[in-house]
Amino acid sequence: MQDVDDLILILFHVVGYLKKHHGKVPRSVLKFYIYINKYTNEIEFKKDKFEKLYKSCKATLLELVEEGKLEFDDKQKEQEWFAKMDDLGGKILDSSSQLNESYIFNSKQRELLDGKGAWLEWKVIASFERGKKFQVVEDVWQSYQNEYSLGTQQQFYENVLKETTERISRISKRLFAFHEEPFLAELVEKLKERGVLFLDKPFYLISGDAMYYPKKNYISLKASSNYIHNKHELIHAAFYNLPKDIQENLRELLDIELTKINRLLNKLSELQPHVRNIVNNKYRINLTYIMSSSDELLAHLAHPSFVRFIRDLENDNLFSKDFWEKIKDKIMKKEKFRTKLFEILDDVYKHYK
Repeated sequence: MQDVDDLILILFHVVGYLKKHHGKVPRSVLKFYIYINKYTNEIEFKKDKFEKLYKSCKATLLELVEEGKLEFDDKQKEQEWFAKMDDLGGKILDSSSQLNESYIFNSKQRELLDGKGAWLEWKVIASFERGKKFQVVEDVWQSYQNEYSLGTQQQFYENVLKETTERISRISKRLFAFHEEPFLAELVEKLKERGVLFLDKPFYLISGDAMYYPKKNYISLKASSNYIHNKHELIHAAFYNLPKDIQENLRELLDIELTKINRLLNKLSELQPHVRNIVNNKYRINLTYIMSSSDELLAHLAHPSFVRFIRDLENDNLFSKDFWEKIKDKIMKKEKFRTKLFEILDDVYKHYK
């Protein structure tokens, strides 16, 4: 699937460029882009359709270059880009048989889940999340079974969880690859190997784009998941899937860091009333939520605004320089505030490398 992900990534930049500079994306380019995104997520690979859409897309892109609507730094860069596109397209066509073998459902079964039987897939996810048995009235099940050959209800239940995990994890990996964090894309695979499931987030859960549930060991994501929320929950999952002894040792270190930050904020509040509200407004964070547990503190290192707050604490930049000079001797000993949060996160990551 790496070739597919790489092709999606190079087209992602082109689609974004065309939309930004020309207001729209040509139909043939958009159709091919949508097809390869959908096919890696939910539909069976069709070689003829892929080849037809690919040729149409490439022809349109070449026309855009001639018209000056798609520009490269120089002719060599242009040739290299199209050569890479051809190379990836060729590899995908060559490996089409292996790609189809990776699908749990055949095209007819997948059509069921995208159409009139979509509630069956939803019912599986809901049953898993609520800890209830997946069960469909036998007469209803038999009608689907006769038309789509779904196997037993238990087999269907397991297959939906497996395929959803594959589909959602691919979305997550592409997101991390796009943000140039290949290790996090690898971490998704490592967590899958340890039994973490990646599932669709139901529309009625609107608090954020993602959530990790340690008791059932799964991450629930929206298809258009926010990168920061995704990373936040991945850190949670990485922490909870460490060996118990390592997890407890790191939790002790995190509790120390939590206490250090709370102690400093308490001292600051004696000299600067409502300091937590000031921090929340300045950095647009929720300190009460962040400081509610040690692993929540760790996971918030995925958030640039919280990282900036921690760095400002370390560099005496939380308030204006004049104000800080007046108060820092009253709230600190001779040594400056230092945190080991980033080293602890590195310790979590190193167990997956």
